[in-house]
Amino acid sequence: MRSMQTGLLITVVGAALAVAALASLGSNFSIVPEAQSLVVTGPYRSIRHPMYLAEILMILGIVLSDPRITYVIGATGVFGLQVYRIRVEEQLLLAAFPTRTRISSRALAIDFSRTCGSRTAWIFS
Repeated sequence: MRSMQTGLLITVVGAALAVAALASLGSNFSIVPEAQSLVVTGPYRSIRHPMYLAEILMILGIVLSDPRITYVIGATGVFGLQVYRIRVEEQLLLAAFPTRTRISSRALAIDFSRTCGSRTAWIFS
């Protein structure tokens, strides 16, 4: 029962992050990565790829709430695809906005410059 509650909480946090990221993206949201403009407001101010992180959190929450082998296998596949999508999007953004600071093509970065003094910390690589 406890894993179900934890999974539900993680899923809700992921869904809330997805809604906030979507609101920040506005008309810049697309299924296929496009470099329309560089969004740096809302969750994008501190999380490099909040929509992808939200999707990963929601999938993790589902797996934790009902850890069937098919869910674990599916979640592993989706996670790999998300990492691939992030790398493709990073290349697209770096090509479209060459003057922005190149952070890296790693998966997800959180900007801790306001709190820790360091420029970025990687949460997935």
